Amino acid sequence: MTERVSKEITSGRILDVGTGPGYLPIMIAESVQGVEVTGIDLSKDMIRLARKNAEKYGVQGRVRFECMDANKIRYRDSYFDLVVSTFSFHHWKKPIRVLNAIHRVLKDGGQAWIYDLRRDSSKEDIEKLREMYGRIVDPIIYRVVSFHSSITREEFQNILKNLENSFKVYKLKDPFPFVLEAILFK
Repeated sequence: MTERVSKEITSGRILDVGTGPGYLPIMIAESVQGVEVTGIDLSKDMIRLARKNAEKYGVQGRVRFECMDANKIRYRDSYFDLVVSTFSFHHWKKPIRVLNAIHRVLKDGGQAWIYDLRRDSSKEDIEKLREMYGRIVDPIIYRVVSFHSSITREEFQNILKNLENSFKVYKLKDPFPFVLEAILFK
């Protein structure tokens, strides 16, 4: 993803929603010099860890981590050029509220890239996983994805189609086995 970010954005502000230990903002800050990257997460422990990781990688002056509820993003309207979220969408109890908060803080012409694990992967995807990782690893990955942290394509699509969603233009793709990607346009 950092390669994609560096091709799309050379300056401006990027928000990572559900940053966890902060690795994505850290990698973006390392690879794209002209951006200001902010990561938010509901967990104070994750924010503490993200700040320690930023120090460890020497980018603490170029990334910021804040404990914040994604339902109520505390930044002014049209503040960010790009919003990303990786593998936290399925945790959002009120996804429309989070999407609308993202829409509000995103600049006109900006994009939100949301990735999550897909629970309803095809037989072809399962076979690709076997080819990539072998028959022993794929059942473990499949079980974790299927039963723990994931969403179906239909569930994701229904949330995006909801009339209360402020994002009216989007693309939903399957870029990798077990991954859904939503590109939302403002």
